[in-house]
Amino acid sequence: MSSCADPSGTIGCGNWQWGISIPPALQVPGIIDLSAPEVLFSSYTVSRPDRGDCWWGEGSFRSGTMEIVSIDAAEVVVRLSGTDTHDFDANGEYTAARCP
Repeated sequence: MSSCADPSGTIGCGNWQWGISIPPALQVPGIIDLSAPEVLFSSYTVSRPDRGDCWWGEGSFRSGTMEIVSIDAAEVVVRLSGTDTHDFDANGEYTAARCP
């Protein structure tokens, strides 16, 4: 699992994580198109058991939006919609701690 001290973290088998980087000017409530050039990067990593081993895959969000529902010094609440991530559904609302 990622943390402020270890942003890349480890997700273990059967889990997934995603990351989206946007410039400070966009870190306000509102909707951001994930294919917009202002999005610095967007990616996901997924793992699952497969024939006794752990299968890993990764990719970038090619479509969809991220709505910043709320944001303050401690945390950000976002909602992903319309994402295309092949093997899993990333759409939904998430709360994440903001790192100093």
